[in-house]
Amino acid sequence: AALCTYAGLAPALAGLFFVIFYLVSLAVARVRAEFGSPVHDFHFAGPGHMITYVGGTMNLRNQDLTMLSLLWWFNRAYRSHPIANSLEGLQMAAQARSSARAVVAAVLVAAVVGAVAVFWGYLHYAYAQGVASKWTGGMSRGVEICQLLQSWIDDPREANFGSLLAVGAGFGITMVLAGARTAYVGWPLHP
Repeated sequence: AALCTYAGLAPALAGLFFVIFYLVSLAVARVRAEFGSPVHDFHFAGPGHMITYVGGTMNLRNQDLTMLSLLWWFNRAYRSHPIANSLEGLQMAAQARSSARAVVAAVLVAAVVGAVAVFWGYLHYAYAQGVASKWTGGMSRGVEICQLLQSWIDDPREANFGSLLAVGAGFGITMVLAGARTAYVGWPLHP
């Protein structure tokens, strides 16, 4: 959030963005724990999409929209969210009666090695073969980010408070169903 604020995102939006991100992360963890893989591919459900849809792009500065589009890379979809594999690793460690700290250390090392590897690999292939070449399936995510930003700026939208009410109603119904599922054995409806 501090880095995003330093880069130009309004501090309140930076905080809101990461609060929503962590709430979506908890939802991904819950879905993965209850249903297994691969059922947590939440396209267009990230904080950038929610903020611009509910709050309206016309109410945001261009630099806020630019920063939200630059954060799109890890919020486009959640199919590769690290929390799912981390939880499964911790569950396997618990069943094997091994150290959960070792799993956490391995996940942290893998995150660092993976970040370095992906930056090197992407730059290597982008320079060697071109960004929009066949190795990306002909689709460059950089183009997608720019098109998203352009659509936000060229076609500003008003706030959509009806969608906020719908999200609130969905949350409320889910909590009621979760409570009923916990309180009554054999409750037929899953939240």
